[in-house]
Amino acid sequence: MTIEDHIKEQFDHKQIIENLAKYELYYQISLSNIVSQSEFDVKSTYKKINTLSLDIDPETVFYTIISIIRHFDDTASFEKNYLSELQKHATIHALEDYVKKDEELLNPETFLASVVETVNEGTFFTEKMQRQFDSEYKISVNRWQNIIAEELSYEIKSKALGIL
Repeated sequence: MTIEDHIKEQFDHKQIIENLAKYELYYQISLSNIVSQSEFDVKSTYKKINTLSLDIDPETVFYTIISIIRHFDDTASFEKNYLSELQKHATIHALEDYVKKDEELLNPETFLASVVETVNEGTFFTEKMQRQFDSEYKISVNRWQNIIAEELSYEIKSKALGIL
């Protein structure tokens, strides 16, 4: 498959919704884990998350998907690694947002480096986090289905193809 074919596939209406749902869940679950590493207890973690009010921007997700597609030379490696790359990008996005926005974070550079290391090693996203992802996935898909109309997905795909 060519880059254009992958973009057409990943920017199909159904796939846009699924990609947004996945990215959002990876981001939010990762954010929760990241914040919990720097807070003292569950209560302060939730308070911090609510105070910072961090969320994804769909346009950023679309650019991330295009970037991931461009990264792979062949279809086999793309299909094998796409989801793990999407997960890594969402996690790093959550981490960067958190480090930028939390003025109370001690030693942000050290914290950032530590989390990036676990992400790159593939040990950050745990089985417990995956179970949470699996349990919330359909809810997230339903939410995005109510946001992304089919006509809008045609515009999104057209813009994505125009970036090539």
